[in-house]
Amino acid sequence: MISTSPLRRWSASPVRLKKGPNTDALYALENPAIESTVAALALLRQFLLGRDDALKCATAAYLRHSGDDRRIEWIKAEIASFEAFLTGSPWQFGIESHAVVKDLTNRQLIETFIYGSGFFHRQSNKNLEDRLSELVAAVPREQLVFCFHGACRQLLRPAFVVAPVIYQDFAHWTNSGWCCRPTRVVVTRLFADSAPAASAVTP
Repeated sequence: MISTSPLRRWSASPVRLKKGPNTDALYALENPAIESTVAALALLRQFLLGRDDALKCATAAYLRHSGDDRRIEWIKAEIASFEAFLTGSPWQFGIESHAVVKDLTNRQLIETFIYGSGFFHRQSNKNLEDRLSELVAAVPREQLVFCFHGACRQLLRPAFVVAPVIYQDFAHWTNSGWCCRPTRVVVTRLFADSAPAASAVTP
């Protein structure tokens, strides 16, 4: 799976809401770190893009190898929760009264921020720039950003729950010769002082 270091750094500094300094703003944002957010979103996209689908790809490979029925059922339940979250409505912290939020799913909210803002592409293929403009115009910025961060954190919850188990078991299987070692060069090792050969990379 992907490296979780940037995600963990971002997760360690969550966005918070506090009471606004005056009547013009009900809330004020705390810890809206743009640099760590962009770094996290670059990896978070791998949970949304069909060509990557990092969580379900990793868990599908695990289910093919695991012989533990209890863990298999647990992983399946986490994936079902993940899929239900994507199609479900965002946690609507005071934004549900705005018409532009109606029928908005968690996936749509996250993708609107990622692609509508131009973080990764000059232009989206779903006119998400317009949708983000509509959201920003209709919903107070502090509440909208808070809901977006909450959706991102909830998206990652199943991955953070199952990743340690998957990593531990695959490491044991590959080191025991029960599974082939990965051939992909891991980027964190590539940028280290000395990068090992692809054949020497272990999970």
